[in-house]
Amino acid sequence: MAYTDGPQASSTGTVRFEVISEAWQKLSANMTPWILAALIFFALTGAAYVGYYFTIFTAAFATVAASGGNEPGVGANLFLQLIGLVAGIVIEMVYLVLLAGMVKMALKQLRGQAIAPGDVFSGTSHIVPLALGGLLYGLGVVIGSVLCVIPGL
Repeated sequence: MAYTDGPQASSTGTVRFEVISEAWQKLSANMTPWILAALIFFALTGAAYVGYYFTIFTAAFATVAASGGNEPGVGANLFLQLIGLVAGIVIEMVYLVLLAGMVKMALKQLRGQAIAPGDVFSGTSHIVPLALGGLLYGLGVVIGSVLCVIPGL
């Protein structure tokens, strides 16, 4: 499929570097919404990561304290793994929804529509495909990792 818009090689095979200046012009024309959207993105994903590590460490310390300072049992370790899994899924969903909102914001600007920092939340309308895509991506990473580890053994 050929695209008629965006960076393309000319008939001589050279890349059009003026695309960079075109992109800078588009960004500088709407710098304030992009900076505010990026700050929202990083603040919320950062808060999700802080919450993730706080949950993991709190659960781990509580488990060790409940076991009297000894190594926790198998059930406690499984519980910690479950907490880590659920918290990891939540953090991934926050990240994917906000990233989808940023992509939608960029597409909106390319169409000539007005953008606003609140557009970063527009990814929530695609939460089901994002969740499925995230699960497929994670499954691919796990399978790829296993396929890399097995030959090493």
